[in-house]
Amino acid sequence: AYKYQEEGAPFVFRAISRLDRNTSGLTLIAKDRISASNLSKAMKNREIHKKYIAILNGELSGSGIIHTYIKREAESIIFRRVCGADEGGDEAITEYSVISSRKGYTLVLASPITGRTHQLRVHFSHIGRPILGDDMYGQASELISRHALHAVSLDLLHPRTQNRLKVYAPPSDDIASVISQI
Repeated sequence: AYKYQEEGAPFVFRAISRLDRNTSGLTLIAKDRISASNLSKAMKNREIHKKYIAILNGELSGSGIIHTYIKREAESIIFRRVCGADEGGDEAITEYSVISSRKGYTLVLASPITGRTHQLRVHFSHIGRPILGDDMYGQASELISRHALHAVSLDLLHPRTQNRLKVYAPPSDDIASVISQI
C-alpha cells in the first residue's frame, strides 16, 4: 500500500492470507480484484499450500498429523481451544515433520491443512509441545521475545497465468539465532 501511495497509484489492500501477530514470514496480497477473487477461491479450496517452521518446547521425533476441532473460548475474543466434534468447533488439521530435536527443543516444518485462527499454536500446545515463546498457549522464553513461528513458504498457482509459484522466506534473524543456539 505504501509503495503504491508513493507512486500516486490507486491501490486497494486485498489480503488473501494473514499471519498472527508476532509471526514472521510470508503473507499473500492480491494486486487487483480479479486476482483477489481467484486467490480467495484457491485458498477456500485448499489449493494454496503454506508451510511454517516452528521451534517447540520439548522433543518430538518423526512426523504426524494433528486432527482436532478448535473453537473460541467463550470468555475471550481471541483465545482458542481444542474441543470435541460435537461442541461447535471447526475442524483443524496440521501435518508436521521434525527437522531436528535436541537440547529439549524441536524444530518442525508444519503445514496447516485447514486455516483456523491460532491453529499451529493451539495444536502444538494441545500435544504438550507448545511453540517456544508463545505466552498465550505456552510460556514466554528468554531465548526469543515472541513465539518462534515463521511462514517459510507458499506454493500456489498464479491467479492470472496459472503458472506454479513457489515462494520462500528464510527464517527471521531471531528464529535463526535460536536455531543456532539449540
